[in-house]
Amino acid sequence: MHLAEAILYVLAERNGGLRTEQIADIINRRKLHVRKDGQPVTSARATTTVIRTGYSESSCFIIGEFAHKSRFHSSLQG
Repeated sequence: MHLAEAILYVLAERNGGLRTEQIADIINRRKLHVRKDGQPVTSARATTTVIRTGYSESSCFIIGEFAHKSRFHSSLQG
């Protein structure tokens, strides 16, 4: 998974509200993204990725709400 995708995944799962240090820690613990050199993702790299991709607090909130509603919807069907 690309780092930007891993960041979105973590934010959606947690409904946003995380610092980049927390995001990097979760990504590393769960091995959602592995760098080519095998080193862990740093908070600086997570920050750069967030800025480069243009994620805003509102877009992270919307993504988080979508993931929450999707999980809720799927639990009703199953």
